[in-house]
Amino acid sequence: MWRTRQAIAAAVLLAAAGMTHAWGQRLFFFDEDGGGGRPRGCYVFDVAIGTSTLLFEVPLNVVIDSMTLSRPGLIVLAVDSAAETLYQVDLGRGRIEFIRTLGVDGITGIAQRRYRWGAYTITNRGDLYWGSRFLGSIAPVTAGLTFSPDGTLYGFDGANGDLYSVEPSRSPSRTRLGGSGDPIGPVTDATATWDGELFVADHSGALFRVSLDGRRTRVGTTGLGDGLLGLAPQPTAPLLEDFESYVPGDLCEQSLWEEFPDRQGMDACGTVAREYAHSGVQSLRIVGDPGGKFGFGDHVARRKEIFGGLWNYTVSTFVPESATGDAYVMVWSDRDLTHTSLRLRLDADNDLIVSEPGG
Repeated sequence: MWRTRQAIAAAVLLAAAGMTHAWGQRLFFFDEDGGGGRPRGCYVFDVAIGTSTLLFEVPLNVVIDSMTLSRPGLIVLAVDSAAETLYQVDLGRGRIEFIRTLGVDGITGIAQRRYRWGAYTITNRGDLYWGSRFLGSIAPVTAGLTFSPDGTLYGFDGANGDLYSVEPSRSPSRTRLGGSGDPIGPVTDATATWDGELFVADHSGALFRVSLDGRRTRVGTTGLGDGLLGLAPQPTAPLLEDFESYVPGDLCEQSLWEEFPDRQGMDACGTVAREYAHSGVQSLRIVGDPGGKFGFGDHVARRKEIFGGLWNYTVSTFVPESATGDAYVMVWSDRDLTHTSLRLRLDADNDLIVSEPGG
């Protein structure tokens, strides 16, 4: 933080996994027969406004029955049940690459833990596989296999949409969690977003949000008619902190921001103020050391559970012309705030922004 004077942290935008509620979810899916005069292909569905947009057309010799996020970006693994084929699909570039023949018939779902090697598949008989290795039956789970961010594997009864948790060991088991709410047709695929919400699709094109007790809430329809199959989540979503939702005053007393661990109880939190702003009318005032009520300066942090993904980090900071000394913008990779992933030093004396070692 600044040794003297003050800095104003205005809008902070994190393109990060997790906070999808404020911006709406986008789900990617394959539609086998288009509908409404639109082509068969991969689409993106915006849950907030209920519209589908074509990403790219898919050749007639390729069918995508289920998808799972595989690598950072928009890279997914996809299975074609009839052809017993595994593909890698780049949803951002519209590229489909053959990987290998699976040698398992009747696959209805594929799930991979976030960016880990290997994937589980489920068949229409309820047979669970790890790659091509048969693990056992988890019937009546026959569709909608997906991992949540905390590592729990979920699956659905393909006939009635009931939700199950699955233990994918060498002797797999399943536990029914429930099934109620809006009516659903034959399940085609399911997915979990980065903040742990479950979505399931049926063959009619209807999409449902599913609570962990199995209750379904219909969130919309693709409008393309029959043929909706594979489903995958938006891999990252933005978290915006512009300080507009707070009243002027101590930030920590009214938010999830907190004093830095070694400054707990020392009035080291920043102050929401209306002096400068990058957008809107408010920002976070950070005073230097010495400063604040007790002369300790402001050292404030925000913790957020992140389960993977790529980050784009943007921060807007106003530095008064009279400021001296250094301030820091840092991102940590652990909840204890001990491992620094990003460490930027704002050097007011020399008008420099320096990326320091260790970040």
